[in-house]
Amino acid sequence: MVDKCLNNNFDRVELEEMVKVALLCTQFHPSQRPKMSEALWMLEGDGLAEKWEAS
Repeated sequence: MVDKCLNNNFDRVELEEMVKVALLCTQFHPSQRPKMSEALWMLEGDGLAEKWEAS
């Protein structure tokens, strides 16, 4: 999942957060997917925990 060229030089917490946002964005029902603005907020660190718990 992570580019081998990074040689394990990446933030694992950030990777986990990005994967969670990606999973939220690929929900089966479109009504359960976050808006693009919400996805951007989550990637910036706002509201991911709440949205993840709700799903």
